[in-house]
Amino acid sequence: MTAPQKSASALNVATIVLSLMVSGLGVWTILAWAC
Repeated sequence: MTAPQKSASALNVATIVLSLMVSGLGVWTILAWAC
């Protein structure tokens, strides 16, 4: 694996983690409003 690929992969993982955190935050917000 070359450096550029590894960098792009790390960026991709970071994007996925960030989107998961955002969606998780949205779920908690909805739950908070539901209660």
